[in-house]
Amino acid sequence: MYTYAVPQVDRVSFVSLVQTEALHAEVVHTSQLRARVEQCLHSREPLAIVQAVSEYLPYLMGLYDSVQQDTILLRDDVQLTWRSMLVSGKFRLQGLLSEVCLMHMLYASSLRAEAATIVDALGAYELGASDRKACDDRVRVAIDLLCRASGVCEYVATQLLPTYPAPPYKSAYPPELVSEGVQACSKLAMADAHALAIRKLLAPYARQHGPPLPPQHPSPSLLAKLHLHTATLFVEAHTLAAQSLGMVLHSARHKLAQKLHTLRPDADADDKMAFLQYARRSAHVHKALAFQWLGIDHGEHAKDTGWAIAYLEMALSMFEGHKKSQAWAHMSRWHAAYKKMNDTLTFQRIPSVQEVQLYTSEGRAAMFPKAYTPVYAFGAKQQATHRTTYAGAGAYY
Repeated sequence: MYTYAVPQVDRVSFVSLVQTEALHAEVVHTSQLRARVEQCLHSREPLAIVQAVSEYLPYLMGLYDSVQQDTILLRDDVQLTWRSMLVSGKFRLQGLLSEVCLMHMLYASSLRAEAATIVDALGAYELGASDRKACDDRVRVAIDLLCRASGVCEYVATQLLPTYPAPPYKSAYPPELVSEGVQACSKLAMADAHALAIRKLLAPYARQHGPPLPPQHPSPSLLAKLHLHTATLFVEAHTLAAQSLGMVLHSARHKLAQKLHTLRPDADADDKMAFLQYARRSAHVHKALAFQWLGIDHGEHAKDTGWAIAYLEMALSMFEGHKKSQAWAHMSRWHAAYKKMNDTLTFQRIPSVQEVQLYTSEGRAAMFPKAYTPVYAFGAKQQATHRTTYAGAGAYY
């Protein structure tokens, strides 16, 4: 799973920037919580960062709302330096809204990093875990964290960035302060959540490498649709991220359907960051796996060995460079079985590559971003929200 770089930020003390009497204690506490975020960034521990940022955000939002309402006056504008999570380089930014947007993006990226930590700790659990249910539960937590991260990004893109000053030129802001870059992060989180959901669904059958399908196996048609939707999300993440960096995509490649069929995992000259490479490679893999399950669905349920062979040959061609992988072995066994059946019993026509691409079904979403609602620790909007200890309370255990 792709994880973002841990950003670096300047120290900010709101006590020296604002003037207020009634809310002085709240401003002091806001500065203290901001300092704790800075400390946790040095530790690079995702859960610690999640907790620190989620405790800081309600106070930051209270401060931001109070400034908007003129309850708190700024002596000077907030100035900060931010090292991007998505590209190498530091950006000099100003304004309290910059802090609000970037801290929400830090929260989303930390949720994602904690999900990756959970998954990495499990290893290949489906191949030999003594307690698969406990492992499945941890995967479920990781999926939930990714859906929450996506929701936070959507909040930034739809509620915060529309009021953010337009950049004088595209590269003036880091990608996580550009609408397309934020949307790319949201799409990537949902794509990885779907990939984990598919993994969890297939965990009990991880040792099954060829025909026939075991009883109670998930529907091949459903698996194909889930992989297709996952591939689409990765493609959208790639396209949006490229746009956030000012890259120009040719109109033909910009069309989603065409790009799904032509995507390849090798790097192009337009790849300026690992994000793009990860999204491209993942889209390619999930598209190939969708073809695999479409082939199995036609062979097992529709009893159409011609179409089964055609879909599996498409999948195998996309995995040409990975013949030692388990996916290649799985596909090869199914292809060989259907080829033998067609050559000796069914004698059905094998459709062309063009037909396979034309008649590929639409994808299906299994989950959606979890809506994010900001919490205000003080200020005019405090009564409109319900404060919790921290936004991730109870989600990890």
